[in-house]
Amino acid sequence: MPSQYGAGYKYHISKGAIRTYFETGVRNIKTNEVDENIDYKETYDYLLNYSIYNVRLGYEFYIGSNNTQFFFGADLFGQYSNQKYEYERNRIYYYDPYMSNWYNNKSEIEYYGYGLGPFMGVRLYLNDMISVSTETRFDVILFNQKGSGKYSSNNNPAGTNKEMSSGGLRMNMRPLGLFSLNISF
Repeated sequence: MPSQYGAGYKYHISKGAIRTYFETGVRNIKTNEVDENIDYKETYDYLLNYSIYNVRLGYEFYIGSNNTQFFFGADLFGQYSNQKYEYERNRIYYYDPYMSNWYNNKSEIEYYGYGLGPFMGVRLYLNDMISVSTETRFDVILFNQKGSGKYSSNNNPAGTNKEMSSGGLRMNMRPLGLFSLNISF
């Protein structure tokens, strides 16, 4: 999974706030390896492209003093991710090229989810403009994912296509650990 970065905004109303948050992450990996010995030469190529997007909109209530606040509330959210994967291996035998072989595997998976995430946390004000906070949340997610793949080899050059789809209800508990540096203006 890629490192994720986000930005949020809060509009404060009396003892609460409307909050929005957007988060994204992208990871691209490409590797090439060569394994060579006295009998054969083998090459591996690996490619992974992964992206994820999250949008949250919610309301939080807070109680406490001017320096420390306890907050709680709930977010509605939507998620999307896409993963593309390709792996290829070629093995060439020096003494008998007819024994040489290769295979290739390509796949793509798309994920959509939306749900409700109650949360609670604590915020410590360092001064009038800067605070730090941490929160935990419990996300209930209704999701759907679909994927496709193709596997081909020297024994099956045309390839075999596969399709998959699944969906359902998933729950995630996020322990304390989402730390935020907040700047108020």
